[in-house]
Amino acid sequence: MDLITIAKAQGADEIASPTIPFTPPTGGSVTPTVSVIPTGPRISLESFTTTVAVGEKVKVSVIIDTQGTPIKEFTFQVTFDPLLWQIIDTDPVTSNIEITYKDTYFLAKTNSASQALGTINVNGNTEQEARSVTNRIVAEFELQALRTGFAQINLVKENSLLVNANSLDILQTTNSLSITITEIGATTPGLPSGTPGVFPSKTPDTALIDDLAQPSSILIGVFLIAAGFYLLRRRKNNAKV
Repeated sequence: MDLITIAKAQGADEIASPTIPFTPPTGGSVTPTVSVIPTGPRISLESFTTTVAVGEKVKVSVIIDTQGTPIKEFTFQVTFDPLLWQIIDTDPVTSNIEITYKDTYFLAKTNSASQALGTINVNGNTEQEARSVTNRIVAEFELQALRTGFAQINLVKENSLLVNANSLDILQTTNSLSITITEIGATTPGLPSGTPGVFPSKTPDTALIDDLAQPSSILIGVFLIAAGFYLLRRRKNNAKV
């Protein structure tokens, strides 16, 4: 499966990023990206969220770009870890789990998800003429974080299609999203919830001059100096006797 990351920009082409695996401190595989220009028709996932806390939701868009080639049907499959994510049913009235289908030209023939399997399957097609699609959001779905971890949301190329007017699959690239799930309200270790991790410095208290007004501190200082001179002079006088 080809892994790319799509970044949309108004009036500009999308940018795809191949991945280079490495191991993070928490384990698992993280894939930093290097930007290149993608080619060919594609189905991609897009989210503006990279980190969520347990209990929070992430919204994901499914985008199709046929690169000018007309199609009459598309199919995509998304997979996620059901131990880390809960799929949100957008139509709780029906018995099956559905996501939000947004396209109006291609009618949804299949729209179903499985929490147990961690899958989303959607198929759209038309009885009208084939039509090209450019950076169109055809569906959206939400996942709620269940526990901490490094979570991937995958668009499975082997189970996805872009079917042209000659009934040939022209799909070339898909992608995956990587999202970190953190604990709720994480704070600095050893500190109460909501307590800043850095405290302002404070000079240690002394019993003589702390918390006194400045004039009083000056008078006490003069008194101590005078007392010192008096004791020194008395000691010298005693030595002469």
